[in-house]
Amino acid sequence: MDFVWKLLRVNQSEVNPHAPDDIHTIPVVPSWSAFNSMLFPNIPQPTTIGYCPMIGGSSTDFSTVYTVIKHAQKISSSIGQSDSVITFDLAIYAKAKQVQWRCPEEFSDTVIRMGGFHIALNFLSLIGKKYTNSGLDDLLIESGVYAAGTTSALIKGKCYRGIRGHKLAIEAFFRLLWKSFQQWISDQHPESEHIIREKLHGKISECRVAVQNKSVGQENVEELALNMQEVVDLLERFKQDSRSPSKMFAFWEEYGTMMSILLQFVKAERTGNWKLHLLSTAAMLPYFFAMDRPNYARWLPV
Repeated sequence: MDFVWKLLRVNQSEVNPHAPDDIHTIPVVPSWSAFNSMLFPNIPQPTTIGYCPMIGGSSTDFSTVYTVIKHAQKISSSIGQSDSVITFDLAIYAKAKQVQWRCPEEFSDTVIRMGGFHIALNFLSLIGKKYTNSGLDDLLIESGVYAAGTTSALIKGKCYRGIRGHKLAIEAFFRLLWKSFQQWISDQHPESEHIIREKLHGKISECRVAVQNKSVGQENVEELALNMQEVVDLLERFKQDSRSPSKMFAFWEEYGTMMSILLQFVKAERTGNWKLHLLSTAAMLPYFFAMDRPNYARWLPV
């Protein structure tokens, strides 16, 4: 879906050089968050918010954490829920996991997880650590998206709103990637040009009109994705052919991959999609292991 969104954001003249100069060349597709709010207008399971009883103790004491977990178990059992899912911030999460490891049978039906906000911030800091002094900060400052101080906090992963800047960056990189991809098709696979010209253009126009009329749904995007499978396969071949001869290409292409993982994680958090949450979190782990090896142990239980 994110690939479809990026392609819908590109002007039709860039997707298909033979496209007519009509209304569909006007960018009508909203930002990533607004686009996904159209695809997921209703959350299937509404949240009921309540307050737990006050506990007279430090939140980082093992006894306090133990009491909180036991209370969460009672709440879950009272509403007929067999498993208890408890979310903690980074500091208390480490304590809670130690409690669960100490009493594995007592808490076998309890899922202790770190908050999505903390996971996203840690992964943002990891992206910033990898792409510090790469020119990404200069790109955000010189384009007027952020001031120097905000950009510095963004790169360090201390600003959750920095996801917006990364989304703008990957969109700009995708447009450059798409231009190179079209040139690659013209030079090496001219027989495949008709796929974009005939199959892709019409479906993209229909989907953009649906977005403009606020009638787009998951079925529109899924239909477009099915028609784009050949294009996706060609794009993957183009990436593979470009990684080996160009380390710079591989460097920035990995940036797009890391941001795609982060956006999938954010989508899973907002839609309550546990399967997508598991897949996106698992995709983050190799990066934490490669770039933050001393702290990798704390991510194993996620």
